[in-house]
Amino acid sequence: MSGPGYARPGTLAEALALAAGAPPTVDAADGIDSGDGPDGADGAGEGRLWLAGGQSLLAAMRLGLASPALLIDLQALPGLRDIRLEGRDSVMPALTLGATATHASIAASEVVQRFAPGLAALAGGIADEQVRQMGTIGGSLAHNDPAACWPAGVLAAGATVLTDRREIPADIVRWSGARAVSGFIDALIAEVKTIDPGLLCSFGNFPTTEFLRPRLADFDCW
Repeated sequence: MSGPGYARPGTLAEALALAAGAPPTVDAADGIDSGDGPDGADGAGEGRLWLAGGQSLLAAMRLGLASPALLIDLQALPGLRDIRLEGRDSVMPALTLGATATHASIAASEVVQRFAPGLAALAGGIADEQVRQMGTIGGSLAHNDPAACWPAGVLAAGATVLTDRREIPADIVRWSGARAVSGFIDALIAEVKTIDPGLLCSFGNFPTTEFLRPRLADFDCW
């Protein structure tokens, strides 16, 4: 049984194309066996997943909780590790933390220590040194574990999460965790189905801060 395919794109545009279903190029494939990826024999699994530091995803894969067809490694993308102050307002500039900035790099950053010492202290207290060297702020937020440090940190800081599609203010992001929210919605749908088994049930993601797909919903809305 072979593992998932692997791609290491060199640009953000290439990474987004891979996530949308494009086949990996020779350069992006990086010479690694494509395994049973989406263009292989069975394409089974959870599709294509981002790989940042891998501290949560790889553990989930080892436990059988995730089985992606293709891993898209983000570590080579330029700019995503940047930590900088930006903005035209010299009185109150904005602190920007790139998605693949590691916990260790944030904790050691003089910019973060000067501008937001609480975030530097938070990053320096996450898990152990190995996790801090590999784990990323973007991976932590995407994993969306309500017990993790960064969800609470960005909420307390009043931060805005920037994606390729939208800006998500921290105060509207649900930190209960996608699995818990989906389970609650499934429980509601199951209760409705006991009353009227023929009734069609849907779930609408609004605001679209989480891409939830409850198992019992007949269709999803976005």
